Amino acid sequence: MVFNISTLALLLSIALPCDCAPPPSPEEAYELADAVFSGEVINIIEDWDNLFKEVSINVYDVWKGSIGSQIIILTGIDDGICGYNFQVNEDYLIYGNYSGDFIWTNICTRTNLLDDAEEDLDYLNSLNSSQCAGDANLDSIIDILDIITMVNHILGNEILVDQSFENADIDGDEIINILDVILVVGLVLDGNSDCDTDFNPVDLSLDWELQDDLSYFDSEVLDNIMNLEISQLDNIRGLIVIHNGKIVSEGYYYGSSMDEIYNIYSVTKSYVATLIGQAIEQELINNQYSTLDSFFPEYDINYPEYVQLDDLLSMSSGYFDGFSDPPDYWINATTEELLGMSHQDGSGTFFYNNSACHIHSHILYHGTGMTPKEFANINLFPYLGFNNPDWNAGYNEINDGAASLMLNLREMVKLGQLYLQGGYSGDNQIISSEWINEATSIQAETSWSWNGDGGYGYLWWLPDRGYLAWGL
Repeated sequence: MVFNISTLALLLSIALPCDCAPPPSPEEAYELADAVFSGEVINIIEDWDNLFKEVSINVYDVWKGSIGSQIIILTGIDDGICGYNFQVNEDYLIYGNYSGDFIWTNICTRTNLLDDAEEDLDYLNSLNSSQCAGDANLDSIIDILDIITMVNHILGNEILVDQSFENADIDGDEIINILDVILVVGLVLDGNSDCDTDFNPVDLSLDWELQDDLSYFDSEVLDNIMNLEISQLDNIRGLIVIHNGKIVSEGYYYGSSMDEIYNIYSVTKSYVATLIGQAIEQELINNQYSTLDSFFPEYDINYPEYVQLDDLLSMSSGYFDGFSDPPDYWINATTEELLGMSHQDGSGTFFYNNSACHIHSHILYHGTGMTPKEFANINLFPYLGFNNPDWNAGYNEINDGAASLMLNLREMVKLGQLYLQGGYSGDNQIISSEWINEATSIQAETSWSWNGDGGYGYLWWLPDRGYLAWGL
């Protein structure tokens, strides 16, 4: 007897029921998923030939991933192959992962009816809460009630979790104990009782404002660091300290000045990653889980079929740096030459590579019909207050995707502030918080000794804490 593949798979699904491990915690599920969102199922199409269902969803809220107002996701045809039993007109919380251009989910994830996802929603909504050290009861005020809340936790009367726990763990040792209580008492006695919950995103198209009131911290200590210590470092030409969207300190050294323009070198990469995110969200190019051949269908080159854009964004494409030596710099290479560079056996291993990084600029050029600078002059630079900055270009006037954007210090740091503000410049959100979360989450392990236990995101360095745009 001869079975076709779909018949055999169906028989297997009947004979071998889906076997799931215990579901992960909401925190683990969030980290493992490429997309987390909620919405109403409006249509289901069953494909018995290929054993999957297409599920159309009106999206309500998005906690992770670049998701539009409507989306089609895929799941197995039945629970025998781990398919989730969605019902039309029901609301769901969905954890999904990309395979090619589509998001898949299954019964082994924490995908669930929205009404039954209270634990997950508590965690996901806490991600949008701003941390305020000492505010254990989440009332945006640090006072005796927080001290009582922490003592109750220590005594085991009322255990703190999620944002409450993070706020109470003042010293960051992942334990709430008497030392944390003492630190909160100090905050209360010092009058530091308010959380910064009223901070509004700065309009980055305007000049930076100076912070006139420096009484809320020891500005003398900072001045001594800037004037006596930083000034002695040979390679520092400027340093700026910004808090709550205003300049609290700024210094220039060895003849440099506020208006001096510099090649920001590899900090350019973080700007390029932002442009890629914008182009994806505007649906001008495919998403980051698409293979490179889908961006360049006109080229008959095999290796791009096995490399996804997120591999390229995380310096894990497998390409070698084919155009790093003069005079054959990467900006002068054609698209075909870049895609045809020599490579390892496959993607997935971190290898810092300027030539491969420049492919991002070619993706923007082919997808938007504009050079990266032309695209940025519409979608990014005006919102940061940049007026047509210089940016080296080569083949087809495509701007350097790895380096050579020219900015002064006050301009350069605006990208960091944009990310801190969740992608907002004033009232304009020009890049989603979901993209920012992905770009600044570990996508590759670097094994670079200076980076400690950190890693690499989407053209952002991730040290032990925070994220870093770094150019040498």
